[in-house]
Amino acid sequence: MEKRWIWPFELLDKLGEGGMGVVYRARYVVDNRHVAVKLLPPDIGNQTILSRFERELEILNTLRHPHIVRCFGGVCEGNQHFYAMELVEGGTLDRLLEERGKFSWEAAVQFALQMASGLAYAHERGVIHRDVKPGNFLLTPGGKLKLSDFGLATVEAATKITAAGKTMGTFPYMAPEQIRGRPPISPQTDLYALGCVIFEMLTGRTPFVGDAPAEVMHKHLDDVPPRISEFASDCPPSLELLVRDLLQKDPDDRPESASVVIQRLNDVTPDIEVAPPKSRLAQTLAAPAVPRGIPIAPRPATPPSSSQRSAFSLGTFMERPVVKKWLAPVLGALLCLSLAWNIRSLGSSLGQSRAEELWAQALLSDQSNLREGAAKALGELARTSPTAVNDLVSALSDVRAPVRSSAIDGLTAAASAGRNALPELIHMQNNDESELVRRKAFEATRAIQGTAESASGGHSAFIWILAILFVVGIVVVFLMTRGAERAPRHSR
Repeated sequence: MEKRWIWPFELLDKLGEGGMGVVYRARYVVDNRHVAVKLLPPDIGNQTILSRFERELEILNTLRHPHIVRCFGGVCEGNQHFYAMELVEGGTLDRLLEERGKFSWEAAVQFALQMASGLAYAHERGVIHRDVKPGNFLLTPGGKLKLSDFGLATVEAATKITAAGKTMGTFPYMAPEQIRGRPPISPQTDLYALGCVIFEMLTGRTPFVGDAPAEVMHKHLDDVPPRISEFASDCPPSLELLVRDLLQKDPDDRPESASVVIQRLNDVTPDIEVAPPKSRLAQTLAAPAVPRGIPIAPRPATPPSSSQRSAFSLGTFMERPVVKKWLAPVLGALLCLSLAWNIRSLGSSLGQSRAEELWAQALLSDQSNLREGAAKALGELARTSPTAVNDLVSALSDVRAPVRSSAIDGLTAAASAGRNALPELIHMQNNDESELVRRKAFEATRAIQGTAESASGGHSAFIWILAILFVVGIVVVFLMTRGAERAPRHSR
């Protein structure tokens, strides 16, 4: 088969085709990396499509976020209109919904958090997607969502490509103001579509269905969406309330931002059923019978002699194993310490994951002070969190040299935890276009290699100390137990 080229890419198999171009799997000839290339046919003459394609490339070049597909650049000159982006090979959320029908509410919340995170980042930069739907969320093999297809996106306060009064979007997910084709289109337009997507993930259907697009659009404008609990009885009330707020007809009645949606999603908890209180009669009948009066011990037939009383008291005392006196309190203390440590670890891990997400977004900021603070914070978190390390490593491939430099600072602060980034750092110190980045990569490589060696020795010593203490503890317990068993007992 004859090879197709659009330099510097070799086009391989076709991945998809639509009104806004064809997407191919392609090989980047410089390093043999596979990417996705989206291009328009060379003979296309529709100026609106050309303008939208150029706008999509312009917008994607400004967005760098873990949940937005990454663009590597492109060309819009003459009869060549194409750009390259990361290849996401896990399919789409739309296809996953078709396979599974619907998701558990826990899975829906996790997906919705990723969607809202990408939208919050875009909205903060004035970008409104206008076509949020399951088919535009790509899935990595690891289950991470990435928002794609910004062909209909607009930039607030910029000239709109779509003419006034023209409806653009996908009918089952379109907000009322988008259907009317009248401004203002706002971030709340995307939030309405997000509500439709969450509704579909929970129920297996969109909020409004009909035999024709006109019927669906009419329902978006006038009808109240059905309750999620009619289709998913285990959906937490707080999640159903959030979706209801997202699907409000008036944009002003929806949540003020995607960041607010993230907060509410993080607060979703399962509904806890509380048993109704019992009546006083039921409580009385359920209570165990308590004997009235003061119990009196039976008197022995013959009172024991003084020698017998002495022998009885001493024998009872000696029959108790000595080890029980200290073993029970020690075990109880260890159990309490273990429980406290687990509770503390759980709380800190939940808070840390939220902090990592926020710092990862700040690391991509154009503000140097915010970016440097984020790099330092992620470096400290990376010492105990692989996710923070991955965020720093991901930022090493950013097209902006200041971001790459800050990511290197974070990996240096991570010390031995940043050793997984050594291959990238070694490559950067030899090939990065920025002299500052090359120098920092060299210094970070030496620092991480040194701390990794010292940390390995300290870790081994710590393990040996714990092992010795454990063995000593077992020996002590064994000797005390044997001593208790061999203790003399007074015979009568």
